[in-house]
Amino acid sequence: GNTVETIASDYQSRTNGGNGLLRIYEFDPSINNIAAQTYSPFTNTYETDSSSLFNFSVNLKSNPFTLIGEANDVASGSNACINWSSLEANAEYEWYAEVFDGQSTTTGPTWSFTTNEPIISIRNAFNAIQETHILSIR
Repeated sequence: GNTVETIASDYQSRTNGGNGLLRIYEFDPSINNIAAQTYSPFTNTYETDSSSLFNFSVNLKSNPFTLIGEANDVASGSNACINWSSLEANAEYEWYAEVFDGQSTTTGPTWSFTTNEPIISIRNAFNAIQETHILSIR
């Protein structure tokens, strides 16, 4: 699981029920920072005290990708193939490829696909019986 950070703000006890105060968050994943401001559209002002205007650090960089496999010494113009085992039925997956030419790495776009439900073979269950049966699937 992932950690979910929560912040609760209650301005109802303030003048005019808080004058419509809003907490505005600006996320900057490049530096793992969240900047918070508190603004009232009713008075068109920002609050500037330390509980209304602040920054905090949180890990905003997530890397859900894990290495599926590697293909080494792939000749120019040929294809590389990696077997992705242990996929679950009816699940969505994302993947991307990185290519290293000995000097630099190129990362391709992220692709996605959804696996199907498993195919159940009914034929094998009836092959052992010599009689003719009608099978209705609803």
